[in-house]
Amino acid sequence: MAPRKALFTFLAAAAARACAAGPAAAAPAQDASAPGAVPPCVSTEHYNDASGKVAWVWNACGNTQKARVVIGWGPDSDCFTIPPGTGAAYHYTFGNYGTTETC
Repeated sequence: MAPRKALFTFLAAAAARACAAGPAAAAPAQDASAPGAVPPCVSTEHYNDASGKVAWVWNACGNTQKARVVIGWGPDSDCFTIPPGTGAAYHYTFGNYGTTETC
């Protein structure tokens, strides 16, 4: 029971310090058109299949998009040029899907 009480005391003290510090400044909202951010009409589905892992990037925009898949603890994809209404698949064997970004 002592470790629980110590943890509670630690968390309560940390909360008190955070409140005493005052409100933090809000982070500015990220612009969807900023470099690296894909537009909302580009989506990614990631899943496992028999050969490993797949990240499927779909372009539902009205124009061609360029995107790459970023893998945590693994190799990122090359830059895909994806025409409207189509998609591109990136197959990888290790790491975890991180995000999809413009390139």
